[in-house]
Amino acid sequence: MLAACAPEWKILIMVPHSANEDAKFSVPSIGSTTATHPLDCSSQPAWCSSPTNVRSGRASRNSASSASCTRRSAAVTGVSSALSSILDRSAVSPGIISSRRSEAFLSASRAISVSCSITHHPKTGDILESMSNHVASAVSPIEQFITDVVEPKRSQMHVWKNTQSHEEILLEDAQKRRKTRPFKLGSNYLFTRKAEPVGGFDSGVTTLVSGQAQRATQSIELCRTYLQASNVPTLTGKSFDTSELAVAEQYFRDYSSSATVQPDIVGSTTILPLAVTTAEGLKSEWGRVQDALGDLKPADRRIHLQIYRPDLTVRMFVIREDVVAAVLRVPFYLIGDGESSVTQLVQRERETREECDYLGSRSLKVEDEQLSAMNLDWDDILPAGDVRVLPSSSEQELGGLISVDVLEQLHGRIRELAVDAMWAFPGLSVTAVDIMTPRLDSPEGAQVISVLPAASISDFLYPALGQPRRCGVRILDQMIRSVQTNRADRR
Repeated sequence: MLAACAPEWKILIMVPHSANEDAKFSVPSIGSTTATHPLDCSSQPAWCSSPTNVRSGRASRNSASSASCTRRSAAVTGVSSALSSILDRSAVSPGIISSRRSEAFLSASRAISVSCSITHHPKTGDILESMSNHVASAVSPIEQFITDVVEPKRSQMHVWKNTQSHEEILLEDAQKRRKTRPFKLGSNYLFTRKAEPVGGFDSGVTTLVSGQAQRATQSIELCRTYLQASNVPTLTGKSFDTSELAVAEQYFRDYSSSATVQPDIVGSTTILPLAVTTAEGLKSEWGRVQDALGDLKPADRRIHLQIYRPDLTVRMFVIREDVVAAVLRVPFYLIGDGESSVTQLVQRERETREECDYLGSRSLKVEDEQLSAMNLDWDDILPAGDVRVLPSSSEQELGGLISVDVLEQLHGRIRELAVDAMWAFPGLSVTAVDIMTPRLDSPEGAQVISVLPAASISDFLYPALGQPRRCGVRILDQMIRSVQTNRADRR
């Protein structure tokens, strides 16, 4: 029988990068303090005898996978006896530590975080099996996507030439594909068709976006408030005044083992938010973001702390009830070959991107700060097949993102979630929506990150992999339909 009020524990297994580091785990003990315990790494469970359990059997990654798997198995081996000891010393009755959610992932510090609850039971022996299942599958979703989808198709990436901006795409589609005439009025454009106005845009935002929707989506916190009011699941986060670092630190300790620190106002700075896993890292990032906010109005100098998960970030373009395009935004990453240094891998990546006008025009900022977030130094040599992903906010335009078309792979409920997010804002009928999800083929765990009416449609027209989608034409069609509907209503 389950306890009526089962106390919730959070176990954090720290997986070492090298054989010289010790595996350890932390678990909050009675009194809300956190105890760190060394693990017995002398044995290896049978379930981890083959690297295919962790890396889906990719032969090119056997050596790296085996080492990674051994470290994970060693960590799990010591958890059962150590937790039993902790339970014996606490006021909590002995019980099974069972997973509350299927939620195990590698964070920026290569930690595996598993949320657990305690139920009354006289034995703790089953913990090894339940924890093993989580840790064996603890390769992050984005790392798995890179390994299974992006890397095998690297040689097939599109090399786009003479690419256009968001504004240029709209103007060309209006003139060439919908016989719509654009007129420039200051910084605005007005579209007319058969001498009648049908719509327009200003700074990338079309007339299909209301003023209320535009203002509400400019603030991450206000955007989340609108979404929650419509019962749309959102990624956990909170905004703070720049003077509230101590409050933010407590929030970080209570809710996350990894989070990004970013401006609350979307697009207000050009810094790339990086994930932090320690209080020291939080302070450092806080200071960096605070300095970047200096030119904003005092009321806009707010900092948003958002839970970081290395899941899949999908940007969808929604027009009324339809998702007409979707790309998975892959953050900057490096994959080792066992011979090249990080310096050589970064240079090689830059040269590859420069061949494509679209990728070449994007900022690929790789400095000490970014490498530190990836737990790398310039002289490091990554084992063959070892993937290191920049832990950053993937909805941002910076950081060397590449886009992969995934429209046909998206589960229908994920599409519906994007439509629901758009309808949460009055007067909004065309927008981009960013959703974070562990899988493309399942809606379980999917959460809305942001709603972005001003997002560029060039992402969908110039994916690195997959089919290009021309959203400009669909925007113009919706403008024309809206005018026709309004005319019919007046009759």
